Amino acid sequence: MKALKAILQLLFPEYCAVCKRAGSSICLECLSQEPPPECPRDEWIFSLHDYRRRTVRTAIHRLKYENRRGTSGVFAEALYGAILEELSELSLLENFSDPILAPVPISKARRKERGYNQSELISRDLERISNGFIKNGWGALEKTRETEHQARIYHRAERMANVTETFAAKNAEMIRGRNLVLVDDVTTTGATLAEARKILLAAGARRVIAFTVAH
Repeated sequence: MKALKAILQLLFPEYCAVCKRAGSSICLECLSQEPPPECPRDEWIFSLHDYRRRTVRTAIHRLKYENRRGTSGVFAEALYGAILEELSELSLLENFSDPILAPVPISKARRKERGYNQSELISRDLERISNGFIKNGWGALEKTRETEHQARIYHRAERMANVTETFAAKNAEMIRGRNLVLVDDVTTTGATLAEARKILLAAGARRVIAFTVAH
């Protein structure tokens, strides 16, 4: 399957859906023109774009399900600017310094099916772009059980129940007393991020905020 996907990428390279520039499903310039979303209900979650916009939704879908990995770097570039802006304020007001990235994990079964975790791809590119200024905490979280796709559940209470007790903290020494930045592609109700944050705080994290490409 992976070999087939690689061949398909050679035969059908990625192009920006807006300007047709080669390299990714949406380029940074066109992504920056997309409007921001309505504010998430949780003030610790920062999302850049509106998932209802077709170009944003299509780019995320291609990264997530079609192995179009070039888009990961574009999302990371956009997120890095937003993270730096927010950290400049938090470091002064709340001593939110020296954070580590915590990509939201997927289950082993879903990783095997997909071959990768899109949030880890984005986090890896974030670390690369920052030249190590923001480091990855690969072992911070793991997903302990398979769950229904959140996109298929429409009520917030049901989404919260679906992800309850689905994450476990790993490497407590890395987490304890540290500031963490959760990274994911999309948030809707914030249920997944809230559960991940709860687990990290219970493991001794100092503070946890989250950044997503879209809401």
